[in-house]
Amino acid sequence: MGNTYSELKKYQKAINAYQKAIELPSLIDHAKKQNFDLLESYINNLDDSPVKQQNLFILNQLKGHD
Repeated sequence: MGNTYSELKKYQKAINAYQKAIELPSLIDHAKKQNFDLLESYINNLDDSPVKQQNLFILNQLKGHD
């Protein structure tokens, strides 16, 4: 979006779009963490079983922990 606005000579809109692009990764990381926390809470409340252990293993892989 920033590039398009810049080509249209709408420079303030371009700057705003670039700023949002800079902030986006941290917003995505925050959302992922919240979702992972909810999933982990759900999994931890499951009865102790192989399914629970498998789900925890998968969640740890998604979070980047092997």
